[in-house]
Amino acid sequence: MKQRKISQLRKWIENKEGVFLSSYLKKQGIPNSSIQSYYKKGQIKSLGYGAWYFGEGKPNLFEGISALQYQSRVPVHIGGLSSLILQGKTHYVYLNPKIIELFTPIDVDLPQWFLNHHWDIEIDYVKTSFLPKGLGLHGYQKDNISILKSSKERAYFESLYLTPKRSDLYEVFQNMEMLWGNKVDIPLIQQLLENCRSIKVKRLFLCFADYINHSWFQKLDLEKIYLGKGYCDVIHGGTYEPKYKVSIPSELYRTEMNTEGGIIW
Repeated sequence: MKQRKISQLRKWIENKEGVFLSSYLKKQGIPNSSIQSYYKKGQIKSLGYGAWYFGEGKPNLFEGISALQYQSRVPVHIGGLSSLILQGKTHYVYLNPKIIELFTPIDVDLPQWFLNHHWDIEIDYVKTSFLPKGLGLHGYQKDNISILKSSKERAYFESLYLTPKRSDLYEVFQNMEMLWGNKVDIPLIQQLLENCRSIKVKRLFLCFADYINHSWFQKLDLEKIYLGKGYCDVIHGGTYEPKYKVSIPSELYRTEMNTEGGIIW
C-alpha cells in the first residue's frame, strides 16, 4: 500500500508543470519529505520559502500569479494599463510589455518568494482599496494558464488612480476613447463610480467620458455618485476644468478638449 502511494505521488509530481505552493501540495497529500527528495535530485526547483517550480526551463510571471490566485486564494489581479493591453483596449500597440501592474487590497501583502523572484517581466505592485475587492474582475487564459484580470471598465479606473505619478494622463484619455460600443458594461461602470473611494478618479473618469461623448454616458445616474466638494488639483499648474473642478494637463486640454463639441463649459 505504501509503495503504491509512493508510485502515485511520483507520477503526480513528474506529470505536473508550473508553480506550486507548499500549502497546496500538502492539501494534495504530498508530504514535504517527498518534495525535498525531488528537490535534492534536481527534478524540481525552489522559488523561495513555500514555493516550487515543476518542469523544465524557467517559471514565468503568469504561472506565479495563477498559483497565488487559485492555490492560496490571494486577492491579487492584473490591472490598469496591463489589463487593457491584454484586452487590446489601448490607443498604442504594445508588442512586448516590460512591466505588469499587479493590484491587491491595501491590507494584503504578497509573499516574499514572489516579490523577490527574478521574473521574465518586471512587477509594478499597487496596494490600494480605492475600489471594492472583486468588483469587475474577469478570468483570462494565457498559454493554458488561468489568471484574474480587471475588466476594461475597472482597468480604466485603475489607470486614472495611478495618474499622474505612475500613469500618463494623456495616454489614459486616449485609451478611454476605446471604451465605446455595445459591449460596455454600463451597470458595472455605475457600480464602480458609486463605490470608488477616490474623488480624483471619479471626476477624471466623468470628465473624459463626458467630453468624448460616449453613448453610455447619458445612461449613468450621476445623482448617485458623490464627487466631493472643492477643487481637485491633479496636475499642479495644469488647466482648470470648471464643470468637474479638476486640473488636467494644459497640453491635453489644448490639443484634445478645447475644440467644438464635447462638454459645454
